[in-house]
Amino acid sequence: MELRRALTATIHGPQAHFPEWCRYHLSHFDVLLLWADTPEDLAAMRPLAGKRIMVRQGAQIQHDSRLTRTLLRQDTNANAALVECRKRGVDWLAHIDDDEVFRPLDPLLWHQNADVAQLHFVNHEACPRWVAGNPFETIRHFKRSGRLPFLLYEGGKSAVRCRGGVGADGPHRFDVSEGTSVLCPGAEILHYGCCSYEAWLRKYLNLGSFSDWYLDEFRTPITKRFHLESRNVVQRCLSNWDFRPCEIFFSQFVWNDGDLQQGRLRGDLLYVPISELAGFVD
Repeated sequence: MELRRALTATIHGPQAHFPEWCRYHLSHFDVLLLWADTPEDLAAMRPLAGKRIMVRQGAQIQHDSRLTRTLLRQDTNANAALVECRKRGVDWLAHIDDDEVFRPLDPLLWHQNADVAQLHFVNHEACPRWVAGNPFETIRHFKRSGRLPFLLYEGGKSAVRCRGGVGADGPHRFDVSEGTSVLCPGAEILHYGCCSYEAWLRKYLNLGSFSDWYLDEFRTPITKRFHLESRNVVQRCLSNWDFRPCEIFFSQFVWNDGDLQQGRLRGDLLYVPISELAGFVD
């Protein structure tokens, strides 16, 4: 029996290549459940809506911290997606962002034992370039999970069976009251976060001056130094409108062609040819 699969994401400021992102994921999922973060995002995304792409206004939770607001909205939207999946008879729901690509490796990955309630997928992180254009077409090298330190998250992403007793639990996993959660080698996540100077600056201008703690609670500190230092340098540059320190900061993390070649030879980098990403090419 063919299992129905859905993908959900909260979209803020969709980029020019967002339709290609949708087209690619429609080749692996039966339906996309997309939540627009703002009314302006909804207007930009509405032309994509159709039988297999649901576009709705996402949760409008407010918070002084834009990072906390984003996390709370993502959880609320993911829970709404679970409700929608049950209405549509969807078996599995995956939750990612629009700077990520779901890369299946096994056509049978969704056919799991009945007691498996959640699948967890490792993520690999794009090697930043100064200019990327459409990153899904130009970025081919990724730091392999567990081989090199990542600038951003290393916690992977997840998919869950759409049944009772499950709910969102942050951007990386679901809360599952019954059944087991397993690390699934049948797919992986390609994370294109901060893969160019433009993408990095846009991200941290949008996040603003967030605290050192996730959800502003003094129990889960943000441990990624790059995340905190990016916030700090962008806020300093905003204060005097001089962005040269931003350029100097980000340039430390840009990979040149020689570094990429050596990384591949060492086995530290994953190379993904564009031909594997059907949907991003005509």
